Parts: sequence; C-alpha cells; structure tokens
Amino acid sequence: MISREAALEAIAIEVDQALRIGSVAQIKHRGVTNGLFGLGGLESHLLGLRNGEYYSLHDWGHYGDIQATSALSPELPRGFFIALKTDTPAENESRGKNRASIPLEAKTLNYDGDYLKIDWVYPHKEIQGLGIPRQYFFAVERAAKKAGYPSIHIDATNNGLSYWARKEFGLKIPKAFHPTLIDGFKKFKAKQKLFTEQASEASPYVNGLDETELPNDIDPNEPHTIPRIFMDVLGAIFIVKGEGHLHFYKKF
Repeated sequence: MISREAALEAIAIEVDQALRIGSVAQIKHRGVTNGLFGLGGLESHLLGLRNGEYYSLHDWGHYGDIQATSALSPELPRGFFIALKTDTPAENESRGKNRASIPLEAKTLNYDGDYLKIDWVYPHKEIQGLGIPRQYFFAVERAAKKAGYPSIHIDATNNGLSYWARKEFGLKIPKAFHPTLIDGFKKFKAKQKLFTEQASEASPYVNGLDETELPNDIDPNEPHTIPRIFMDVLGAIFIVKGEGHLHFYKKF
C-alpha cells in the first residue's frame, strides 16, 4: 500500500520545483491524508511577489472543516488540487455516489490502493500563458510514477476538455464515453454556427465561430485530433448544465 503521507510529500516537492517560474514567488501546500469522505488531498496554493509583499494568486475552498477546491469558475481561481481515492463502493457511497469515479478500463487488476486524480482548476490571470498547468501536470506525473501509482486521472470541465486533449499529455478518454462524443460531434457539425454562437454566450473559452473545416468524423482514441472548437462548445454545455466532466487518464 502506498503511503499517502509520503506520496503527498513527494508531489509537493515536485510541484515546488516545477512551478517556481514567472510571477510565482512562493508555493504553499495544504494536505490531508484522511479528509472528507476519507479521501486524501493536496492543494498547492501559489503566491506572487509585489513590492516585497506576497499576495494570493488563488483562493482556498472549504468543505466544512476540510479545505479543498470547491465550486469552480473562471472568476474564482483555486489552487491546484490532487485527490487520492480508493474508489471502492463504500467510499463512493459515503460521497453520495452510486457509481465508480475511476473508469474500469483505467484501473489496474489486483490493485486495491489509491488512484490519483487531478481536479481541473482555473489559474489566476497573472499566471495564464506561463505554462504553469502544463508544468504542474508533469510534476504530478513524475511524483506519481516515483510513488508507485499505476495511473493518473483528470476530471476535465469547461475549457479543460480541449486543454487535456493535447497530444503532449498522452491522455486517453474512456471508451464508454466515445459514442457520446461521436454523436455529439455529428450534431455539432450539422449546426456548427448555432452551437458556437450559443456557447460563446455561456463560456469565456469559446471565442466566436472557428471557420476551420471540420473533419467528417472524430476518433476519440486520439483525443488530440478532436477539433478544439467542438471540445470547447461541449465544455460550455457543461457550464450551462451546471455539471458534467470528461474523464482523461494515463496508465503507466
């Protein structure tokens, strides 16, 4: 069994080394080995330095007496959050869920330890464009491999759908969601202008109609080939619905 305390410490060290770039002057971490619903978690909180004073680039979220990411929106930038979950029926039932959090195909046979999941966050505007989410992912991936985790997982929402689909991350989309993506793309392609206009009103990540010619079909086995405009519009639908995410994963 992988020690949660050792794993969270290893992740914090890797994140510290990776994110001290650009406007980030200092990083604070808050970790729990047995937090809400028995989950482990680590939130990394970035600080900037201005006129010799540290200032917050994120807000802490709260779940009762547990501090972690809460309701996410572009106007409420949160820290970068890792969740450690066993994804057992008992654990999920305690969270009010009646289904697994980690897709079966992304699990490892005869492994009964924690699965490591990154919760997508909204970086503060001052650090956007500095590559910090990218550096954070690779830092967590390095730490996960060193600690012995079998895989890494991401619940992507809103603009995270197109972001995590990039080839550089090497992530997969569970096959169970492939038919939904394929059907959704067909509907989007038939009414591209209408969907894009409606989505741009709901999401700051949809910037008007993309005139790039769309392919006839998409291959969810290769997420990086899926047109970004479609993924961003799907993210806008999640915003309007107030729920929804797309799971990405990588097995080591």
